[in-house]
Amino acid sequence: MTALFIAAVRIRLLEVPLDRDEGEYAYVGQQLLQGIPPFASIYHVKLPGIYAVYAATLGLLGETVSGIRIGLLAVNLASGAVVFAIARRFFAPLASALATAAFALLTLGQELDGFSANAEHFVLLPALLGLLALLAAPGSRRERGLVFVAGLGLGIATLVKQQGLFFAAAGAAYGLAFAWAERPRQLAKRLRDGVAYAIGVTLPFAMVCTVFAALGLFERFWWWTVYYPRRYISEISWADGWGNFWLSFHPAGEELGVLDAHAPLLAFAALGGIWLVGSGRRRAQAFLASLGLFSALAVAAGLHFFPHYYLLATPAVALAVGAGAEALRAWRGLALAVVAVAVVVGFAIHTQRAYLFTLDPIGVSRTSFAANPFPESVEIARFLEAHTDPEDRIAVLGSEPQLYFLAKRRAATGYVYTYEMMREHPYVRALQTEMIEEIEAAAPRYVVMVNILASWQPARLENPDRFLLEWAGRFLRERYRRVGVVEILWPRRTLGAFCWDSPDRRCRRPPRVGGQAPLWIGIHERLPEAVDEADAHS
Repeated sequence: MTALFIAAVRIRLLEVPLDRDEGEYAYVGQQLLQGIPPFASIYHVKLPGIYAVYAATLGLLGETVSGIRIGLLAVNLASGAVVFAIARRFFAPLASALATAAFALLTLGQELDGFSANAEHFVLLPALLGLLALLAAPGSRRERGLVFVAGLGLGIATLVKQQGLFFAAAGAAYGLAFAWAERPRQLAKRLRDGVAYAIGVTLPFAMVCTVFAALGLFERFWWWTVYYPRRYISEISWADGWGNFWLSFHPAGEELGVLDAHAPLLAFAALGGIWLVGSGRRRAQAFLASLGLFSALAVAAGLHFFPHYYLLATPAVALAVGAGAEALRAWRGLALAVVAVAVVVGFAIHTQRAYLFTLDPIGVSRTSFAANPFPESVEIARFLEAHTDPEDRIAVLGSEPQLYFLAKRRAATGYVYTYEMMREHPYVRALQTEMIEEIEAAAPRYVVMVNILASWQPARLENPDRFLLEWAGRFLRERYRRVGVVEILWPRRTLGAFCWDSPDRRCRRPPRVGGQAPLWIGIHERLPEAVDEADAHS
């Protein structure tokens, strides 16, 4: 029943426009299918596991938005099945089924961007499989092999996104608690198990390092995924981190906070946690405590508290919901447990009813991502694909990597995000300079200039670093002509207004209205004489 409901909603939402992260993963996956590895096609802090996942999805299901979302549906349902298998090791069948329903509903929720194929969804499946293997290991004839497999699953989860390492830490903490409680303590045996677990966790990363070394890309891979993220993690102050945490629960405008639809469900989970403390179920206590603690740390990593980060906590919350159902069943019987869960699930569905049942794809995107130009990217990409050849390069000045994927064209630079160019760190000018040099050398056929603050996110709203922006202005004036203008009509929940140049019409940038700067995108075509200039530059 739960699976059918989730499948029906996700199928209805297949065509919601890709967001930035999905566009990044899809673009690099698309490049991988053409034999171009990450860190040759893109420079970013993400580990390459998610790109491999997307490449496999695109290869199996087609290079389409719906193919990506069908892959998400399959992974989400598989993760729910593993949550049920884990819950059954601690709870009765009904409580386990309710835990699974809670997981499915949480991971679908709009307030967590559950419809998007974010990396967190793909972290959860190997992480949960690894934790299930760890639970199955004690007493098995293949105990050490299962411990190694557990580590391998958690190592793969880490390769999908760095926060997967927190699930590996949760597994280690549970293993240590289990070893400490064991009577008699078999320390030598547990030490060998620990070595097997550690080898499993580190092996996927070691293999990837070897591959990038063989490709001659190790230095760039290491800088972006290990060296630079240490600054990325530490760049936000505790005060700003607290502000981000508070904002995730109290967003501006009409958006839902992460608690709005699920407050009763979380209260039910809290009841389960309290009951579990006094229940005497030591294995369940150790497992839920380890998973809950390290899931919270995974959500807090970097102090950004993006909505989709909370997906990492959904297994722990769902299992606590299972414990809550067990508590009510033990206290007042099965009927009360079923009614209570039906109420909290019904509340979540009622609160999100427009999202779940009636909003169209553009409405879902607008109510989730406000003025971000994700719906408009589809039409812009269609124009770029129609007016370029497959070997032509394009450039996007802004952070809209979905345009490269949708247009099926390669970026003129590995910097498909401009966030890193606008932050305050010692490398910012070097990154801006490299991006400029790559774009000038590639002489892209079209340049898309995104005049939307959310696509740049400068560290300082007042007097931001203007080196890259000033270059962009000169570059476009001297070598390009604007052939299209797209205005985002926020706060309307509709597609933006498009204007394309024609012999009898010249598109102009939108005017300021009421002192507010317009939200718009300019599409620029390279001037014929700029080709000769680029060749001379090369």
